[in-house]
Amino acid sequence: MVDFILQKPSQVDSDELSAPESFEIEGIGGISESKIVGHLQSSVIDVRKPVEGELEIVKAPPIETIELQVVRKENITVPQMVTESTSEAQSCEIVNGNIERNLKVPIYCILQKFVVCASVETSRFILSFLLRFRIKYKEVGTGGSREHYFDLPVTFCRPSA
Repeated sequence: MVDFILQKPSQVDSDELSAPESFEIEGIGGISESKIVGHLQSSVIDVRKPVEGELEIVKAPPIETIELQVVRKENITVPQMVTESTSEAQSCEIVNGNIERNLKVPIYCILQKFVVCASVETSRFILSFLLRFRIKYKEVGTGGSREHYFDLPVTFCRPSA
């Protein structure tokens, strides 16, 4: 038995691949003035290239780690029901420890070929992806750790050469 995968390259405008995507993460640890800012090279990502960008911790409780997770999201529609499931496909640690504030931290994450494919949409099945920032921080006053999540929708594509 042999499996074949037929693939049609995505029709993506080169402007979409080069348009930067900025984001702000606020409210970390319930502190309204806490803020992390950053940007990605684009929210439309060629699966053959790394996810690139940077982030900057402006104000936040003491940070333990920041991970960038690639999350696969599937929506399946059948009569009278919609099923949604998400699963982590990959994780990349980008900050370890309570780094200096206002320091620009590069984001560089090579996508694993066996867990990432192009985003797909059909009448009954939608496969999409999120970049999830998982921020683990020390809770002020208790000494314990908590987590804050921020999801950024992205589109993975495989443009024609």
